[in-house]
Amino acid sequence: MAKLAYFLLVALMMYPAASLPAQQRSLTLRFGPGYNSRQDLIFSPFVHTDWSLVNGGLRYETQNRLHQWVDLGFGSYSPILTPSYTYGDGDQTNAHSFLLANLTYALGKPISSRISARTWVLGGFLENDIHATTYNYARVGNSGYFASIGLGMWARFSREIGQRNSIGATVQVPLLAWVARSPYLVNDDEYIENIYSHKGLNTFFAYLGDGELETLNAVRQLELHLNFSHSLSERWKIGAWYEFHLLHASKPLPLLQLRNVLNFSTTLTF
Repeated sequence: MAKLAYFLLVALMMYPAASLPAQQRSLTLRFGPGYNSRQDLIFSPFVHTDWSLVNGGLRYETQNRLHQWVDLGFGSYSPILTPSYTYGDGDQTNAHSFLLANLTYALGKPISSRISARTWVLGGFLENDIHATTYNYARVGNSGYFASIGLGMWARFSREIGQRNSIGATVQVPLLAWVARSPYLVNDDEYIENIYSHKGLNTFFAYLGDGELETLNAVRQLELHLNFSHSLSERWKIGAWYEFHLLHASKPLPLLQLRNVLNFSTTLTF
Protein backbone atom coordinates (compact mmCIF):
# COMPACT_ATOMS: atom_id res chain seq x y z
CA MET A 1 0.00 0.00 0.00
CA ALA A 2 2.86 2.37 0.82
CA LYS A 3 4.46 1.67 -2.56
CA LEU A 4 1.18 2.39 -4.38
CA ALA A 5 0.73 5.67 -2.51
CA TYR A 6 4.29 6.68 -3.33
CA PHE A 7 3.96 6.09 -7.06
CA LEU A 8 0.62 7.92 -7.11
CA LEU A 9 2.40 10.92 -5.61
CA VAL A 10 5.06 10.62 -8.30
CA ALA A 11 2.39 10.60 -11.00
CA LEU A 12 0.78 13.73 -9.54
CA MET A 13 4.14 15.53 -9.51
CA MET A 14 4.61 14.67 -13.18
CA TYR A 15 1.18 16.03 -14.15
CA PRO A 16 1.97 18.99 -16.37
CA ALA A 17 0.98 22.44 -15.18
CA ALA A 18 2.28 23.85 -18.44
CA SER A 19 -1.24 24.74 -19.51
CA LEU A 20 -0.83 27.91 -17.49
CA PRO A 21 0.11 30.88 -19.68
CA ALA A 22 3.81 31.48 -19.06
CA GLN A 23 4.83 35.10 -18.62
CA GLN A 24 8.51 34.26 -18.73
CA ARG A 25 10.44 31.28 -19.98
CA SER A 26 14.16 30.70 -19.77
CA LEU A 27 16.74 28.15 -20.79
CA THR A 28 20.00 28.02 -18.82
CA LEU A 29 23.17 26.15 -19.76
CA ARG A 30 25.86 25.78 -17.09
CA PHE A 31 29.31 24.21 -16.99
CA GLY A 32 32.23 24.32 -14.57
CA PRO A 33 34.63 22.62 -12.17
CA GLY A 34 33.64 20.48 -9.21
CA TYR A 35 35.11 18.59 -6.26
CA ASN A 36 33.63 15.29 -5.09
CA SER A 37 34.31 13.28 -1.93
CA ARG A 38 32.76 9.82 -1.67
CA GLN A 39 33.03 6.94 0.78
CA ASP A 40 30.97 3.81 0.08
CA LEU A 41 31.76 1.07 2.59
CA ILE A 42 30.26 -1.57 0.29
CA PHE A 43 33.32 -1.17 -1.93
CA SER A 44 36.08 0.49 0.06
CA PRO A 45 36.85 1.98 3.49
CA PHE A 46 38.73 4.84 1.83
CA VAL A 47 37.45 8.34 1.07
CA HIS A 48 37.82 8.90 -2.69
CA THR A 49 38.22 12.53 -3.78
CA ASP A 50 38.72 14.19 -7.14
CA TRP A 51 38.55 17.52 -8.97
CA SER A 52 36.82 17.52 -12.34
CA LEU A 53 35.94 20.02 -15.07
CA VAL A 54 33.15 17.75 -16.34
CA ASN A 55 30.16 19.16 -14.48
CA GLY A 56 27.17 20.96 -15.88
CA GLY A 57 23.51 20.99 -16.63
CA LEU A 58 20.57 22.37 -18.55
CA ARG A 59 17.48 23.97 -17.01
CA TYR A 60 14.18 25.02 -18.54
CA GLU A 61 12.05 27.27 -16.34
CA THR A 62 8.71 29.06 -16.55
CA GLN A 63 7.41 31.73 -14.18
CA ASN A 64 3.81 32.82 -13.80
CA ARG A 65 1.31 32.21 -11.01
CA LEU A 66 3.33 29.02 -10.52
CA HIS A 67 7.05 28.48 -11.00
CA GLN A 68 8.12 25.33 -12.82
CA TRP A 69 11.51 24.03 -13.82
CA VAL A 70 13.05 20.92 -15.26
CA ASP A 71 16.76 20.44 -14.62
CA LEU A 72 19.21 17.91 -16.01
CA GLY A 73 22.57 17.81 -14.21
CA PHE A 74 25.67 15.65 -14.52
CA GLY A 75 29.19 15.16 -13.21
CA SER A 76 32.10 12.82 -13.89
CA TYR A 77 34.98 12.06 -11.51
CA SER A 78 38.01 9.76 -11.67
CA PRO A 79 39.56 9.48 -8.19
CA ILE A 80 42.69 7.48 -7.48
CA LEU A 81 44.34 6.98 -4.09
CA THR A 82 47.93 6.87 -5.35
CA PRO A 83 49.59 8.01 -8.59
CA SER A 84 49.15 5.46 -11.36
CA TYR A 85 51.99 2.96 -11.65
CA THR A 86 53.04 -0.10 -13.65
CA TYR A 87 52.96 -3.57 -12.11
CA GLY A 88 53.37 -7.19 -13.17
CA ASP A 89 54.00 -7.62 -16.90
CA GLY A 90 53.57 -3.97 -17.77
CA ASP A 91 49.98 -3.55 -16.57
CA GLN A 92 48.91 -0.07 -15.47
CA THR A 93 46.73 0.84 -12.51
CA ASN A 94 43.58 2.81 -13.36
CA ALA A 95 41.52 5.41 -11.54
CA HIS A 96 38.02 4.68 -10.31
CA SER A 97 35.07 6.15 -12.21
CA PHE A 98 32.06 7.94 -10.73
CA LEU A 99 29.34 9.08 -13.16
CA LEU A 100 26.58 11.17 -11.55
CA ALA A 101 23.34 12.29 -13.20
CA ASN A 102 20.07 13.74 -11.98
CA LEU A 103 16.78 14.86 -13.49
CA THR A 104 14.49 17.09 -11.43
CA TYR A 105 11.01 18.49 -11.97
CA ALA A 106 9.90 21.19 -9.53
CA LEU A 107 6.67 23.11 -9.04
CA GLY A 108 6.31 26.04 -6.66
CA LYS A 109 4.20 29.04 -5.80
CA PRO A 110 5.59 32.55 -5.25
CA ILE A 111 4.86 34.17 -1.91
CA SER A 112 3.98 37.82 -2.29
CA SER A 113 6.26 40.39 -0.69
CA ARG A 114 5.85 44.06 0.00
CA ILE A 115 9.30 44.61 -1.49
CA SER A 116 8.99 43.88 -5.20
CA ALA A 117 12.72 43.25 -5.61
CA ARG A 118 12.53 40.23 -3.27
CA THR A 119 10.76 36.97 -4.03
CA TRP A 120 10.15 33.78 -2.06
CA VAL A 121 8.99 30.58 -3.76
CA LEU A 122 7.92 27.39 -1.95
CA GLY A 123 7.01 24.09 -3.55
CA GLY A 124 7.59 20.39 -4.12
CA PHE A 125 9.82 18.46 -6.48
CA LEU A 126 10.45 15.05 -7.97
CA GLU A 127 14.13 14.17 -8.32
CA ASN A 128 15.78 11.22 -10.04
CA ASP A 129 19.41 10.55 -9.09
CA ILE A 130 21.59 7.92 -10.76
CA HIS A 131 25.20 7.12 -9.82
CA ALA A 132 27.18 4.60 -11.86
CA THR A 133 30.50 3.71 -10.22
CA THR A 134 33.46 1.52 -11.11
CA TYR A 135 36.12 0.62 -8.56
CA ASN A 136 39.36 -0.60 -10.16
CA TYR A 137 41.80 -2.67 -8.08
CA ALA A 138 44.67 -3.65 -10.39
CA ARG A 139 43.31 -6.57 -12.44
CA VAL A 140 40.05 -6.69 -10.47
CA GLY A 141 37.17 -4.24 -10.70
CA ASN A 142 33.67 -3.89 -9.28
CA SER A 143 30.73 -1.98 -10.73
CA GLY A 144 28.24 -0.30 -8.46
CA TYR A 145 25.08 1.76 -8.62
CA PHE A 146 22.90 4.11 -6.63
CA ALA A 147 19.45 5.17 -7.84
CA SER A 148 16.92 7.34 -6.07
CA ILE A 149 13.48 8.61 -7.07
CA GLY A 150 12.60 11.14 -4.41
CA LEU A 151 9.82 13.53 -3.48
CA GLY A 152 10.60 16.57 -1.38
CA MET A 153 10.23 20.27 -0.66
CA TRP A 154 12.17 23.20 -2.05
CA ALA A 155 12.43 26.90 -1.28
CA ARG A 156 13.99 29.76 -3.20
CA PHE A 157 14.83 33.33 -2.27
CA SER A 158 15.84 35.80 -4.98
CA ARG A 159 16.59 39.48 -4.95
CA GLU A 160 17.27 42.03 -7.65
CA ILE A 161 20.30 44.29 -7.25
CA GLY A 162 19.87 47.32 -9.42
CA GLN A 163 18.42 46.90 -12.90
CA ARG A 164 20.81 44.28 -14.27
CA ASN A 165 21.94 42.04 -11.41
CA SER A 166 20.23 39.49 -9.20
CA ILE A 167 21.16 36.90 -6.58
CA GLY A 168 19.32 33.81 -5.44
CA ALA A 169 19.45 30.83 -3.10
CA THR A 170 17.60 27.51 -3.42
CA VAL A 171 17.35 24.63 -0.94
CA GLN A 172 16.04 21.17 -1.86
CA VAL A 173 15.34 18.40 0.70
CA PRO A 174 13.92 15.01 -0.40
CA LEU A 175 11.58 13.61 2.25
CA LEU A 176 10.66 10.26 0.72
CA ALA A 177 12.51 8.23 -1.89
CA TRP A 178 12.56 4.90 -3.69
CA VAL A 179 16.22 3.89 -3.32
CA ALA A 180 18.22 1.10 -4.95
CA ARG A 181 21.87 0.40 -4.07
CA SER A 182 24.50 -2.18 -4.83
CA PRO A 183 24.11 -5.27 -2.63
CA TYR A 184 26.26 -5.91 0.43
CA LEU A 185 28.17 -8.73 -1.29
CA VAL A 186 28.57 -6.65 -4.48
CA ASN A 187 28.12 -9.62 -6.86
CA ASP A 188 25.46 -11.72 -5.12
CA ASP A 189 22.97 -14.04 -6.81
CA GLU A 190 20.39 -11.29 -7.27
CA TYR A 191 22.96 -8.99 -8.90
CA ILE A 192 23.96 -11.75 -11.34
CA GLU A 193 20.29 -12.35 -12.14
CA ASN A 194 19.77 -8.62 -12.77
CA ILE A 195 22.60 -8.41 -15.33
CA TYR A 196 21.74 -11.73 -17.00
CA SER A 197 19.99 -10.05 -19.96
CA HIS A 198 23.16 -8.01 -20.83
CA LYS A 199 20.82 -5.21 -21.93
CA GLY A 200 21.39 -1.83 -20.35
CA LEU A 201 17.77 -0.72 -19.98
CA ASN A 202 16.55 -4.08 -18.70
CA THR A 203 19.41 -4.20 -16.21
CA PHE A 204 18.68 -0.68 -14.96
CA PHE A 205 15.01 -1.45 -14.26
CA ALA A 206 16.01 -4.72 -12.60
CA TYR A 207 18.29 -2.75 -10.27
CA LEU A 208 15.53 -0.25 -9.61
CA GLY A 209 13.03 -3.01 -8.88
CA ASP A 210 15.24 -4.24 -6.04
CA GLY A 211 14.94 -0.91 -4.25
CA GLU A 212 12.94 0.03 -1.19
CA LEU A 213 10.88 3.00 -0.11
CA GLU A 214 13.01 4.98 2.33
CA THR A 215 12.53 8.00 4.57
CA LEU A 216 15.00 10.36 6.23
CA ASN A 217 15.90 7.62 8.72
CA ALA A 218 17.83 5.71 6.04
CA VAL A 219 18.63 8.22 3.28
CA ARG A 220 19.40 11.91 3.75
CA GLN A 221 19.96 14.25 0.83
CA LEU A 222 20.36 18.01 0.64
CA GLU A 223 21.03 20.41 -2.21
CA LEU A 224 21.95 24.07 -1.87
CA HIS A 225 22.25 26.35 -4.91
CA LEU A 226 23.56 29.92 -4.82
CA ASN A 227 23.49 31.94 -8.01
CA PHE A 228 24.36 35.36 -9.38
CA SER A 229 23.21 36.64 -12.77
CA HIS A 230 23.92 39.73 -14.84
CA SER A 231 21.65 40.86 -17.69
CA LEU A 232 23.40 41.60 -20.95
CA SER A 233 20.14 42.45 -22.70
CA GLU A 234 16.43 41.77 -22.43
CA ARG A 235 16.99 38.17 -23.56
CA TRP A 236 20.50 37.19 -22.48
CA LYS A 237 22.08 36.76 -19.04
CA ILE A 238 25.38 35.41 -17.78
CA GLY A 239 26.14 34.28 -14.27
CA ALA A 240 27.80 32.00 -11.72
CA TRP A 241 26.12 29.07 -10.01
CA TYR A 242 27.44 27.31 -6.88
CA GLU A 243 26.03 23.89 -5.94
CA PHE A 244 26.45 21.82 -2.78
CA HIS A 245 25.17 18.24 -2.72
CA LEU A 246 25.00 15.98 0.34
CA LEU A 247 24.10 12.29 0.22
CA HIS A 248 24.13 9.96 3.22
CA ALA A 249 22.65 6.46 3.06
CA SER A 250 22.89 3.81 5.77
CA LYS A 251 21.69 0.56 4.13
CA PRO A 252 23.17 -1.96 3.52
CA LEU A 253 26.38 -0.13 4.58
CA PRO A 254 27.04 3.61 5.00
CA LEU A 255 27.55 5.83 1.97
CA LEU A 256 28.59 9.47 2.33
CA GLN A 257 29.12 11.82 -0.60
CA LEU A 258 29.85 15.57 -0.56
CA ARG A 259 30.00 17.46 -3.83
CA ASN A 260 30.84 21.11 -4.51
CA VAL A 261 30.46 22.60 -7.98
CA LEU A 262 31.04 26.11 -9.36
CA ASN A 263 29.28 26.51 -12.70
CA PHE A 264 29.30 29.42 -15.11
CA SER A 265 25.98 29.93 -16.83
CA THR A 266 24.34 31.47 -19.87
CA THR A 267 20.59 32.09 -19.88
CA LEU A 268 18.24 32.79 -22.78
CA THR A 269 14.90 34.37 -21.80
CA PHE A 270 11.94 34.21 -24.18
